[in-house]
Amino acid sequence: MTETGKNKSLRVTFEPSGTVISVTPGTTVKDAANMAGVNITNVCGGTGVCGKCEVIVTGGTVDMQPNTFIDDAGFAQGRALACLSKILTDVSIEIPGESCLDETPKLDEDSAAGTETYAKVECSYPYNPLCRKELLTLPPPSIEDNLSDLDRVKRELEKVGGYPALNAEFHTIHPLAGIIRDNGFETTVTLSYKDNAFEMVRFEGGDTAGINYGMAVDIGTTTIFANLINLANGEICGVSALYNSQMRFGEDVISRIVHTQEHKHGLGTLQRLVADDINDLKDTLAAQCGIDQTDINYIFCTGNTVMIHILLGFALGNIRREPYIPAFGKPPAVRASDIGIKINATGNINFLPGAGAYVGSDITADVLASGMADTDKIGLLIDVGTNGEIVLGNSDWLICCSASAGPAFEGAGTRSGIRATSGAIEKVRIAGDGAVELGIIGGEGTKPGGICGSGYIDLVAELFSAGYVDRTGRFGGKHHDSIRRDGDEPEFVLAEGSDTDSGKDIVISESDIATLIRTKGSIYTAAESLMTHVGLSWNDVDNVYIAGGFGSYLDLKRSITIGLLPDIALEKFRFIGNGSIAGARMALVSLDGYIAAKRIARKMTYFDLSTDPKFMTEYTSSLFLPHTDLEKFPSQRLGH
Repeated sequence: MTETGKNKSLRVTFEPSGTVISVTPGTTVKDAANMAGVNITNVCGGTGVCGKCEVIVTGGTVDMQPNTFIDDAGFAQGRALACLSKILTDVSIEIPGESCLDETPKLDEDSAAGTETYAKVECSYPYNPLCRKELLTLPPPSIEDNLSDLDRVKRELEKVGGYPALNAEFHTIHPLAGIIRDNGFETTVTLSYKDNAFEMVRFEGGDTAGINYGMAVDIGTTTIFANLINLANGEICGVSALYNSQMRFGEDVISRIVHTQEHKHGLGTLQRLVADDINDLKDTLAAQCGIDQTDINYIFCTGNTVMIHILLGFALGNIRREPYIPAFGKPPAVRASDIGIKINATGNINFLPGAGAYVGSDITADVLASGMADTDKIGLLIDVGTNGEIVLGNSDWLICCSASAGPAFEGAGTRSGIRATSGAIEKVRIAGDGAVELGIIGGEGTKPGGICGSGYIDLVAELFSAGYVDRTGRFGGKHHDSIRRDGDEPEFVLAEGSDTDSGKDIVISESDIATLIRTKGSIYTAAESLMTHVGLSWNDVDNVYIAGGFGSYLDLKRSITIGLLPDIALEKFRFIGNGSIAGARMALVSLDGYIAAKRIARKMTYFDLSTDPKFMTEYTSSLFLPHTDLEKFPSQRLGH
């Protein structure tokens, strides 16, 4: 193999996109893809431990470090891990479907719902949006009425809306005199809520009060959801979602924090990616609704604490270090243009506060959307995502915690795991005769590509209930023709490679089951520890709210079977879907809702599970199906 000079430029072509980039010798395929803006699945942040960034080298030479995912035969066929493969010559790289991040996320019902969502989540706040337009007909000045133009506007606003003294920036006031005189002293004023008060951000000639739009945005670690809302009447005009482009630097927040610390321009890169994602969603929604981007005057964002820090360009190091202190709880509203968001030049972006470094504004929004803070009944909210966040309480008090659940229910960390996109197995049923029935996103005729979170819950529950795996999650019970050994480890084959989209077998191994048991155990134990800390039991809980896009597709009975959810009456469970986007909508269209959300955040006390001496003991006890203590799961005692 000929050694290449350090300064030589090598040509890298990515297929099927046809994207071409030049790199220096020794650049990894993953880094080349990042520089080219080509999205490759990167669950582990480039450490080589997930095996999800497999690519095919169709031309040229790479040098790949040894790993457990690609054997010599696979490497001879051109298969390689992007994060462990250094480019030595001009190369052509094919990104197979299972390694590509460019699929469209599945929108859950709440993210795609219209205004009926407010009734669904029992929202009772009055309609008074954070961005408003007021049409003013001003009396022309005279000797007797010689107020300045700006004071004349303020006086009329006081009359029509009871607005107190309002601020306005220099560039806003500058054209006012010309606007009102060119339009017969008629002007439409845009009022935008910022820093606990409305400010005048724009003057327009004539009546444009009916042209006023806002966006509600949920910045998830995996997926970013957005709704476009007509602020003149509260109607949801459009919905859209895309995968967070930051995932190319790792699918969890820790990987992204590390990236910002290890790369000089890492934070700037991640900030630009999320800003570009929001701009892409904005363009999509504007096209859906037939409006111009300058008609969008306000954006309301929710998200976990790390995602909001990145969007605003704040350093993340202190969030990762004990005592885990974020730069802010409630970030200030900012001009959208200051952080690269392209809406109306005067448009603001505002945020809900979070409760801590690992319980962010998305959870505040969940609580707002659930209504649990508006009643004296005890509620427990579980947001199942890349992490598991739990909130317990009612209108008088709230306590919360974060469980390090891992990304298994997001389709990562398992051999055949994928996100909930077309081709994902989302439902599994095993009949008494052993026949396996699969529910696949995309419907009839769609080839399976892997298993998403809800599919894994179904599958583990079905294998356990049918006796194919025991309470420890190991095979060895009843025989099934689909159980085989891959080396020393048994696995269950759901689909042969000849029937799958990737050409690979779709399986669940004992290692996969162990990962899923750890994930469900972390979430269940966190919720139980929270209740024990305040002296409550499951019997004291009136409602359990399941939040998060993934939560919308949980099968309650099967979630109880594996020990993810408590074994209580099914009628106590409430699905609120994507509560984060619902809460963002509610705050955007209601100042009262926004104020209520800020009260919720102030009321929430964060409980650090690492300080609870009983947590690890209880967690260890949960690493069985459904639990070591079957008294906690009475419906599962018979037959197991």
